[in-house]
Amino acid sequence: GCTLDLFLFEQKMPEILEGIEVLAKAAQATRVIVLIPKRFKPSGDLSSTPIKELVKKSFFKEASPKVASKMEGPTEQGEISSLEETLEQGVHVAEIAVEELPVSSMEYNSENQTKESVLKQFVIFDDTVYPSGGKRDIINLVKKKKNIQPSLQGDELFVDASTAFAVYEGVVYNKPFVDKYIQVSGRALAGQGIIKVRLGTPLRYLAAELGGVTRPLKKILINGVLRGTNVLDWDIPVTKYVKSVIFSAENEYFSSSLEECVQCGRCRTVCPVGLYPDLLYKKYSQNLDLDPVYIETASMCTGCALCNAVCSSRLPLHQCI
Repeated sequence: GCTLDLFLFEQKMPEILEGIEVLAKAAQATRVIVLIPKRFKPSGDLSSTPIKELVKKSFFKEASPKVASKMEGPTEQGEISSLEETLEQGVHVAEIAVEELPVSSMEYNSENQTKESVLKQFVIFDDTVYPSGGKRDIINLVKKKKNIQPSLQGDELFVDASTAFAVYEGVVYNKPFVDKYIQVSGRALAGQGIIKVRLGTPLRYLAAELGGVTRPLKKILINGVLRGTNVLDWDIPVTKYVKSVIFSAENEYFSSSLEECVQCGRCRTVCPVGLYPDLLYKKYSQNLDLDPVYIETASMCTGCALCNAVCSSRLPLHQCI
């Protein structure tokens, strides 16, 4: 659900879908669920192509006429004439479309070439709301869709757009994973944007590419404000795990020392799964005598770190849970 994944989906949708097919083949999957961001709008060379045709050509290019017709057939929500309308209603356009897995983009020995039946489903999700797009978020989203059965169990293979695109380049073009797209932002920089850099590039070069540092630099955050990591040295290299880098200026974020819990209850209110972060924190830090039922709920944590964001005492709630 991050901006980088949305960018890749808009710019590289056919390639990402091909990468998903490769992964499905490698994992011997019988079902693929693709989450379409609510903000998704094709751009660049794809901007003039209707979304329905884009998906149909990229992900259903070898579907039989019977299967292809299912994309425009009746659904639980009534008659749907286009994928755009379908996505708006949250309908899964290929919920009954079982087809042969396309292999046109990969080189196989024609004598040993095999094809598998794969059920392909599309799900719209609201990427404007946080948290969204995480593993547990996806599981909870799919569980609410009654027409997706069986529901997800958590042991499935979850991949993001960046991974699918890297797989596509590796298999189709035999290209090693040596570079990737990264979102670079922050008020300390002259500009911001999404750039493609080689792995191993020091963070200072990312800042230089966006016009350099124009305000006193306070922090460098990797992979987001809420769940990211604060680094002190901007000579740290980019790794395959880096998706975003924020160069924050002084006074951009409030800085305060740890205080005692004031029992305001904000962490309980903001938790998307209804945990009691304050009690779990006290169990960890003060060995509070807590009912085992509360302790077991810690496994439900999605790792969104919203409890940290609203805590006025700056307690490390998310880390302790």
